[in-house]
Amino acid sequence: MGDEPDAPDRTDPFAHPDLAAAGAAMRAAWRADQEAAARDAHEAHRRRLTLTDRLHLHLHRGDRLAVVVCGTQRFTGTLAEVGPDLIALRTPYGGRVDVQRVPSVPLWFEVVERAPAGGHRGDGAAGGRFHHALARREQDAAVTLGTLHAPDGIDGALAVGADHVVLVAPGGAETVVPIDQVAWVRARRP
Repeated sequence: MGDEPDAPDRTDPFAHPDLAAAGAAMRAAWRADQEAAARDAHEAHRRRLTLTDRLHLHLHRGDRLAVVVCGTQRFTGTLAEVGPDLIALRTPYGGRVDVQRVPSVPLWFEVVERAPAGGHRGDGAAGGRFHHALARREQDAAVTLGTLHAPDGIDGALAVGADHVVLVAPGGAETVVPIDQVAWVRARRP
């Protein structure tokens, strides 16, 4: 009676027909709990992200972004650097554009294209600070500087003070702008 090869072993709990279904149901419930916990963790992480965190994600992935400043200026490219008050973009036509990220400068961005590969940690050229990015532009013969009052930009040679910039036009006229009202800067537009 116990020597029959096809007879189920009544002592094996996994061979019992009622327990097999119960085990499958328990594994399905466990998987559902794990998936729900993963979704909850992802949602909690997403809610904790700061704008700087999100920009760093796009920098590290190499995504192409469009940054809109003062409602009228749109710069499209990949991120070169991100800091507490700086978004630096590498654009195909205008080179690097440094955008000030402070409450006084209205801006938003969209992801134009997610990169399938690539990205980097940032070039660190300005040390992550907009004031440093402005100071680096003093060596350029001429820049285009966008402000809250002239979002399309003003051309001239740049001199950077502690809390303001001076833009000297080709004719010699000087425009003085508080740094908190500077929206963006790049090499002089062609």
